[in-house]
Amino acid sequence: MYAAKFDREDELKTARFKHRSLNSKNVRANITPDQERGRIEAVQKANKNLSKSEITRRSEWMKTINLTKDKTPKQVSCPWCEKVGGDNAMKRWHFDNCKHKKV
Repeated sequence: MYAAKFDREDELKTARFKHRSLNSKNVRANITPDQERGRIEAVQKANKNLSKSEITRRSEWMKTINLTKDKTPKQVSCPWCEKVGGDNAMKRWHFDNCKHKKV
């Protein structure tokens, strides 16, 4: 019963991911250079109306976003159950601690 539920959730996640990536590719492919230029000009115009403190706050926020963006965990696989995940979580729950480990 539970396995069927998880299989269905995986199918839904996969279908949603494919749908989003396909739509974003189609949208990006149909943007003309004039539309992109207009979008950039609108953002620049909106930024001109901001106060100095707001600009500083936004730039600090973008710096933190860019710092955290590159810190994705390395993916490793458990030799006992073949599960793949981030290295810190896998060290905690798998490898020597895996319930599928043969003693």
